[in-house]
Amino acid sequence: MKKKNFEQQLKKESNLVNLKKNDVYIASDSLSIILRALSMIFHSNSKISQSSSRISQSYSKISSNFSLNINSNWIYHYKVEIIRYQNQLQYIVRKTFRGVKTKKEIPSLLKNGIFLYIAYRIRYEHASFEDLWQELYSLLPKYLIKKQFSYFYRRIKSFNWDIALKGKSLIEQQSLLFAMPSFFLNQMSKIMDDHSLKGQIKAISTINEKGLFGVFVKSNNHEKFERICKKNQIIFEQHSKFPSLFIIESKFKPILNSQLDFKKIGGYIQEIPSILSIYAGFHAIGTVNAKYFHPLMILDYCAAPGSKTRIISSFTSENDKIIAQDIHTQRVRLISSLSFEENINIIQSDGINPCFREINNFDLIFLDAPCTGSGTFHSNPGIKWRQSPNFLQKHVLLQKELFYHAFRLLKPGGIIVYSTCSMYPEENELHFIDFIYDLKPLIPVSLPSWYPSSYSIEQIARKKSNICDILSLQKAMSRFSPLHNHTAGFFIATFTKIKKSLNSSNSQ
Repeated sequence: MKKKNFEQQLKKESNLVNLKKNDVYIASDSLSIILRALSMIFHSNSKISQSSSRISQSYSKISSNFSLNINSNWIYHYKVEIIRYQNQLQYIVRKTFRGVKTKKEIPSLLKNGIFLYIAYRIRYEHASFEDLWQELYSLLPKYLIKKQFSYFYRRIKSFNWDIALKGKSLIEQQSLLFAMPSFFLNQMSKIMDDHSLKGQIKAISTINEKGLFGVFVKSNNHEKFERICKKNQIIFEQHSKFPSLFIIESKFKPILNSQLDFKKIGGYIQEIPSILSIYAGFHAIGTVNAKYFHPLMILDYCAAPGSKTRIISSFTSENDKIIAQDIHTQRVRLISSLSFEENINIIQSDGINPCFREINNFDLIFLDAPCTGSGTFHSNPGIKWRQSPNFLQKHVLLQKELFYHAFRLLKPGGIIVYSTCSMYPEENELHFIDFIYDLKPLIPVSLPSWYPSSYSIEQIARKKSNICDILSLQKAMSRFSPLHNHTAGFFIATFTKIKKSLNSSNSQ
């Protein structure tokens, strides 16, 4: 088969993507263009490089979406991994390409894509010079002779971080070594010492290999789940306090997802703290007032994509009613595709201007608020490079608006569970110092004692006058982290709305 011209293919692929100026996704879209063009060349050539073929085959084996073809698996693998290490790879390329002479000027689109691909293949996959030259033969000779590329290859291969990081601050060093955004590191350095920060960064970087996931299984299917695990040699641990939660290592997640028997028993794989946020809500509502337990009106606020909604339904009786709300059309469709239970009603509406006619309507509200995603870098590496003061402030303001509106919909004596997958106190603990002060009927409800503690708020809280008991507020909040819990970064808080007929001391 005749080889495709890379530049023609690149032009064709570029026309398929509308690149937005000054948007963080430019890097992601540019990389998609480059990788699509490369993959089309690789797979149209008579000799596909062994390395690219090997990656495609190995990734196909673990992909949970078997409708993906080899090309899209190949693209997905490199896009995700290059974006994950983007600042690190850019720094290496910038330092090593100095002094490399080219036949002609290399377009910035190519430089931002191809050279990051080359750096990743050398640093993380230990690709040989000949493999890379063969893979990129339809492109490189137009800009570099073999000797020039060999020089560039050797410089990347011998790149030394000890030398490169001399004279840089700790934040700069950690940012480059672990491919972390400096804004995130600066924010974390405000609440933890250098030793803890280093440990947290290392834990985030290894969570895909060493992290833990939760599997929710209804009590009548526990034995079936255990048989599935035994058959597939999946090591699990049943949670001692919450028997429907099974804990597995992240390496077993794709194996379990591929098992048809697992889908038949209605098991759900979810981040452990996400499942525990649901448990916290039902635990709290029984603690505050048992008579509210059945029947319940439940609101899953900002519910998409819907996996949590399904777990919520597993806690309910047939008389309980669940409203799953989200604003985005595509995400609402995802809820519909995942949720088949009769007691789930799905609506599309704006959370800041909800479509409910009555306030004080719900017994239990789960608000999994939109956030910066700073606890999910392992699963969503692209979100790393969006971290900034503006990005944080935008979410802080949105979260406040959503919580105020959700609180209006809560019945007196009902429970609201607030959660995010953010590591920043501004999106979590600090909110509730303000909420407790501004919303007088808002009362903390203690989480189970075995939940991990949140960041300490004592010094900040004491600056507020008339604030409720600090210890009670601290007990109502919990924080999970990659370092201490081997999970995503996650925050959970539970509160109730005081009944008018009761005084605040009785409600607490």
